[in-house]
Formats: sequence, structure tokens, C-alpha cells
Amino acid sequence: MNLIIIPAHEHSFYYRPDSTLIRDLSVYYRPDEVASLQAAPALAIRLRRPGKAIAPRFAERYWDTYGFGLILHPELQTAITGHREFLQNTLDYTTLVPLKSKAITDFEQETPARFFRNQSELPLTLPSPAQWADQLAYISNYCSLRIGDLLLLELSNPVKIAAGDRLQAEWQTEKLWDFEIR
Repeated sequence: MNLIIIPAHEHSFYYRPDSTLIRDLSVYYRPDEVASLQAAPALAIRLRRPGKAIAPRFAERYWDTYGFGLILHPELQTAITGHREFLQNTLDYTTLVPLKSKAITDFEQETPARFFRNQSELPLTLPSPAQWADQLAYISNYCSLRIGDLLLLELSNPVKIAAGDRLQAEWQTEKLWDFEIR
């Protein structure tokens, strides 16, 4: 399984290994080599078919479910050089995607998913299915996609988080996550 991250408000992408994926979290312990953290809520779209060079008009044939997740962006200590960006995107447990998902056919543009940092709601922009299709087509021109891959479209620019912060999310009255940064 590939985790394909699409940064908010950008027409680009990058991959993360599935070792960064976690389904449930109660406390996130920041590794010693991490100087600071940022977090961005994301829309997670699961692919059901493999593909390459997919035209946007055929994109809906390739996905089946969607849900929500959280992408942690660690900033490593300045002493680490060379392959710094690689290390920042491969730290374990930095991509949170709970198992709760719904069929794409049930997608509502005004999905009642809410994300909080210290009980303050984070503003976000939910992309339309047409934007998903454009992103899928763009990615598939460069990389082959496999069954089970997750497209993670960031819904806002990453926000800085610190030790002691509490991150929460709810979707249709169900809690997706509630954890503290230590």
C-alpha cells in the first residue's frame, strides 16, 4: 500500500511508506530528534483498482471509499543533514487514518467532519470530487497506482503543534481521534 500525500493548495504530491500509517492513537510521543511538529487534516481516498495514466473522466472507476486522517509533519533537529527531507517523511506513526470510511457515492460536499487543536476548530477546505479526479490523473501520469493505495488530500495548511496540545476530530457525531502530543 502506498500513502500518497497531496499538500493543501498545491498541484504536487509525494509518497510516504506504510510504516508511517497508524489507525488509532491516544498519545503521540515526539521523538528526540524532532525539533517541532505541524499537523494537517486530510481527506483519505482508497483506491480499488490499479492504474496508470488515468484520465480524469475515468477516475471514479478507481476509488471506492473515503474517510479522514491527519498528517504529522515533523521538523528534525538542525544537526541532521543530507537526507533530512526523506527522514522527516518516513518517521513511524506520522500518518493517522482511522478505519472509519464511507462509500464515495455517499460523499457530501458539506461533510460534517471537524478537526480541533486544543478545542479550537481548524478551518479547512474540502476539495470536490472533480478536484480529486484531477489529482488522481496528475499522479497516475508519473506513478503506477495499486489496489489499496490511499490518496491523502490535505484540507488545510499544516498548523504548528507543541507538547501538551490535544488534537481531536469527529465525523458525524463519532470521534475519529483524541490524543495529546508529548
